[in-house]
Amino acid sequence: MPHSDAKKTIECFGGDGPPVVLVHGFGADRYSWLGTAPDLVKQTTVYTVELPGHGNAWDIPARDGLQQLSDQILSPALAKISSDSGLPVHLVGHSLGGALAMLATAHDTTHNTSHIASLSLLAPLGLGSGANVDFIEKYVELDNEAAALELLQQTVFNERLISSQLIKPLLMHLGQQGVRTTLRSLARDVLNPGDELASAVEQVSASVIPRQVIWGLNDNINAFVAADESRFGGRWHTMENCGHLPHVEQRVQVNQLLLDLVQPVTGV
Repeated sequence: MPHSDAKKTIECFGGDGPPVVLVHGFGADRYSWLGTAPDLVKQTTVYTVELPGHGNAWDIPARDGLQQLSDQILSPALAKISSDSGLPVHLVGHSLGGALAMLATAHDTTHNTSHIASLSLLAPLGLGSGANVDFIEKYVELDNEAAALELLQQTVFNERLISSQLIKPLLMHLGQQGVRTTLRSLARDVLNPGDELASAVEQVSASVIPRQVIWGLNDNINAFVAADESRFGGRWHTMENCGHLPHVEQRVQVNQLLLDLVQPVTGV
């Protein structure tokens, strides 16, 4: 990863402990972890990775294909953080970030690089029913506040969590030069993730890496599928009255689950 890209895509939130890396979902950014990072930072060192077309990385074009995106952004970030800290990374991915986390984990396993200590997936693409086509396609083309508010409320069970204050910054972001083009490219990959993601899911499911999956039972974006639990393995935690953003709607419980997986592995 070019140095300038690394500055835009990796940010250390702070802390002192084993490294935890948070990877957001489609349409989100590092700020989606504001309810997560402050709890984790008490016992870990927290990093966020921002994807092309999102947040600070808004002007970085994405490579075509999820495997290529993982190779472009996530795998180099994990290698850098692991090298700098001298420790393997506890990787947390939400939705699209979960898919990239599985691809990076499969890469780590194949190349025996030992950059990843554990894997926590929140409603990950690659498991579940698959991305909601209508949501993804409409998100990229949003251009008015009313439509944006209505669409974003689909991501949660409690619609009051999505306030109108979130909408203007979102529309400003989408209006930046090149952002919609990058997001359209990513949307195609989200809706057609390809065989490489399916292979990564199988590879991770066959591995011994400590892993857990966290899912809201009222997810309208990528619905929970019960059969995935036995197929993928690991610890599974499903949450009632919770949509596609469990780290927002069930913040306290999710944060504890994330710490619970880090502690036994690291001895913290």
